[in-house]
Amino acid sequence: MSAEDNVDKLRLTEIKVQQVKEVMTKNIQRALDNGERIDHIEDQAEQLKGNAIIWETENSKLRRKKCLQHYRNIAICVFFVALFITVMVLIAQR
Repeated sequence: MSAEDNVDKLRLTEIKVQQVKEVMTKNIQRALDNGERIDHIEDQAEQLKGNAIIWETENSKLRRKKCLQHYRNIAICVFFVALFITVMVLIAQR
């Protein structure tokens, strides 16, 4: 083996090492990017969970309010029907 062959092999090895370093750098950058995305997704999931709890609470309040309004309207209708019947009975008794 000549000195030139050793130098060529050394340079070839250095090139391969440089290529491996570039690939590893890209992989590390991708892993960091994925970690940032995962953190962002986790933050969004927590925010969504909080919003879901708020929505559920507000939905329960609204459902209860609408139910009470419905029963109030029924009570008002029953009152006026009873009043009408009472007035008709009183008029009929005269």
